[in-house]
Amino acid sequence: MPPRPSLAAPDSSPPPKDKSPLILAAARLRHSLLILVLGLMLLAVLTASPRGDFPLNDDWVYGKAVQDLLTQHRYVTHPFAAANVVVHVLWGALVTAPFGFSFTALRISTLILAATAVWAAAKCGREAGLSHGMALLCGLAVLSNPIFLNLSYTYMSDVPFMAFAGVSGIFYLRALKTNRTADSVWASMFAALAFGIRQFGLLLTVAFLFTLVYGRVRWGRKGLARHTAACTVPWFILGTGLAALKAAGGSSYTWLVLLEGAPMLYRILLALRYPFVALLYAGLFTLPLFIGRAVLLARGLERWTRGRWLVFGLIAVAIDLVACGVVLLPLPLMPNVLRDFGTGPLTLREVYFGARDWAPVRIGAWWWLVTIPAIASAAALATDLLYGILPTVLRPDAAAVDKDWNGLRRDHALFVTLWAVSMLAAPYNPYLPAVFDRYLLPASVPLAILAATAIRTVGSTRAVQVAAAACLVLFVVSLACVQDYMAWNRARWTGIDRLLETYRADPLEIDGGYEYNGMYTSDTFMERAGTTDFNQMGPEGWWLLDDAYAVSFLPRDGFSELERIPYFSFLGMETRHLFILERQ
Repeated sequence: MPPRPSLAAPDSSPPPKDKSPLILAAARLRHSLLILVLGLMLLAVLTASPRGDFPLNDDWVYGKAVQDLLTQHRYVTHPFAAANVVVHVLWGALVTAPFGFSFTALRISTLILAATAVWAAAKCGREAGLSHGMALLCGLAVLSNPIFLNLSYTYMSDVPFMAFAGVSGIFYLRALKTNRTADSVWASMFAALAFGIRQFGLLLTVAFLFTLVYGRVRWGRKGLARHTAACTVPWFILGTGLAALKAAGGSSYTWLVLLEGAPMLYRILLALRYPFVALLYAGLFTLPLFIGRAVLLARGLERWTRGRWLVFGLIAVAIDLVACGVVLLPLPLMPNVLRDFGTGPLTLREVYFGARDWAPVRIGAWWWLVTIPAIASAAALATDLLYGILPTVLRPDAAAVDKDWNGLRRDHALFVTLWAVSMLAAPYNPYLPAVFDRYLLPASVPLAILAATAIRTVGSTRAVQVAAAACLVLFVVSLACVQDYMAWNRARWTGIDRLLETYRADPLEIDGGYEYNGMYTSDTFMERAGTTDFNQMGPEGWWLLDDAYAVSFLPRDGFSELERIPYFSFLGMETRHLFILERQ
């Protein structure tokens, strides 16, 4: 059995003084987490351009709020928003104000926070006691996630929330290590900022305080009252600020529509299935790291008892039977961003409401080649909880700190576990248990730390290399999916511009898909319908007033083709087309 990794940060000591300043600067750059993260983000931007003044997915909702803030100088939450996103809107306005409102600028604002989120994931790994290389793997696992990379190219709230929550996690982990009050103040401040994007940000402070309380009860940890008071200050400031704003309205359209009229038994079955599906996605998020760990198991560098293998197998079978079901459905099971095959919802009506199984590229049953390893990865996470993390946390004697599971400190193990579990459980509603895949994305940071911790850093160079290679392969695939998403959306909006400029179409007579109609026809639709409930989208859906013209993936009955808009996709490396149609 290889020795445990040291808990001390390997680069915490000052560099030798006999080196030249140039050599020292080069060494620091080589070990900088931020430089590599920025390099990979630059590679992504150069490969898949973020340009395009058009909304994607739900970000038109937040874009309208930014427009109101810039033009009317007041914060107004769009009625279709399901959360109070004041920090998200303020950040978007701050970045776009110098250049004027555009979705390209909003997209750049998200890419900045995406780099922050990846760096924060790696930095959290360092604060949790991981080596530089293992911490970097945490960041790579987050960056290579196809759901994360896709949302980084939108003005959706998921990635900004992850950025602020990740920075909060850095300071909470540091506070557990140093016991400094200032760290808990900074941590709570960033958690409060995350709350201003998604209200799940409160759960980070709850996880931290629970860790302190448990430590106080179990092994007499000091500083509970001091840290509790420190955590209160940022939340008091946030509460005071929010009290000055009008409460945001809205409801969760997604849950209501997916389960509208569903019988109670069906809701109960979905509610019972959710934890297993969430765990399966947790396995998907950590799959590249599990592939590296599999090398350790194959080479005998990590040995499991028969009992542990039995528990692993039982959990894997349970995930397969409950999550994938008797009809054997492979991933993606909660498709919104991740779909078959590509990323980003196909929000043109003939596909979204009609040919739901259609996609430009499909891999179909081949998804099992991803689903089965993801099930194994999820089962390994659950087994680690039973055999590694829980025994670490439950040890009452202080001497056990040096024997913690693979070097993860006792307090850190509890906090990171609570962070991961709370982010997976936060979207859960037993009555409306229909969840999109992106809702689980914030759990990817703590899950990456737990998965990376399971890879021993001594004697496991090959495992680390395999995990890093798996991350890079997944990053390339995710990048191809993002390029495809941006390409067909850019073609879609080129077609809309062609309808407006060449064919002199009335903007209210264009069926341009969910984002177009949400941004440009929904206000008029609501006014004519005499309602303020944006869930009432009309019989045709998506606030459609008239479909005299349409942009479409497929030909439609009763429509003639005006022209085709080409786009080149990395998925299949071929040129495809969107149709510009006119109703007959």
